Amino acid sequence: MRQAGNRAPVNTPATIAGFLRQIGAESMVFDVGRRVIKLGRRPFEAFEQAQQPYPLPFRQEAWFGVVFWRRKARAESLIWFLKLPLDERGLLIPAARDAFLHSIMDAANTLLTQGAAGTDTESMLASSPYTFRPTEERLAVFHAKAARALRQPASQYYDHARRYCAGHMGYENWSDVGLQGLADIAARWDQNGNGALLEQGLPCLPPQPLGSLCCCLENEAISASITRVLTQRMAAELAAEPPDTAVLAAGIRAMSFSPAAATRRRQLLSILDSASGGTPAVLAAISSRSWQDLEDDRLRAVFLERLAANREGQTFFNGVMADLLYLPGMRAHFFKDFRDPSRSERLSRAIGRLFSAYSPR
Repeated sequence: MRQAGNRAPVNTPATIAGFLRQIGAESMVFDVGRRVIKLGRRPFEAFEQAQQPYPLPFRQEAWFGVVFWRRKARAESLIWFLKLPLDERGLLIPAARDAFLHSIMDAANTLLTQGAAGTDTESMLASSPYTFRPTEERLAVFHAKAARALRQPASQYYDHARRYCAGHMGYENWSDVGLQGLADIAARWDQNGNGALLEQGLPCLPPQPLGSLCCCLENEAISASITRVLTQRMAAELAAEPPDTAVLAAGIRAMSFSPAAATRRRQLLSILDSASGGTPAVLAAISSRSWQDLEDDRLRAVFLERLAANREGQTFFNGVMADLLYLPGMRAHFFKDFRDPSRSERLSRAIGRLFSAYSPR
């Protein structure tokens, strides 16, 4: 086998997409910050060229995973998980991306001579400040969705998780159900009767496996019927004494990407109008996963009032608003409410303190 030094040095490309083309790799890119979904090739390249904002900023950064492979060798794919800082408009700060590219160029010849399967990417990227490891839940979802996108089979845990959701093992016997199996079911909710399994299992799952499954479902455009089952589970929880706010938050997350927006927004209003509506878990679930519902004027007004009265005070209010105002298209909606003369005195005070906290001194 030829050594890396036997090839001419590879020039540093201008973009990550350009680098992958340069080494002859095919690739897919997934957001892994706010929601694990596949990003289109053209929008991602436009983002890399600072022509448009990152669509799903998370903590004022772009968090994404890149899957790449040699042509005709998808089974030997590699993954990079990257987070790159964004400016105040949500555009890429090119210097960060450029620094990452420079950090991997020393390994470019290894990629070219040995192929993707022969490259120790963990060692190559260990020192980069722009790489990260997702949480176990995010990692399971990523692998499940990438496998489906690459037309690969689900994991070895898939069938076991399907039997559990069908009730064959007893819903209380969840401790040996693999998270990866639940992620596979969520990623394939519209295949192999999995939609019916979810409708059967969601009303019965104990809080812990329910929470894990909902964290997977939040990345899927689930059907209206699954959404209705989730709202029924949340309505039953609201009637409990006391309601489990973790279950409510899990349900909010699970239905956040559903096309059944009217059904979801009715349920969100019901939760916000309840005693649980001012809890940090519920408010954080809405702001971080169901933020697009806050484009609705009525829902946003109720949300802001509950946020202003939240149990953790101004610091929590400021953190939630800083995140929401950074999302593309959301600033205009909230600034309209900030100027609304009918807002409560409590909300007015919270808004004033928010601007004081971020004003130059």
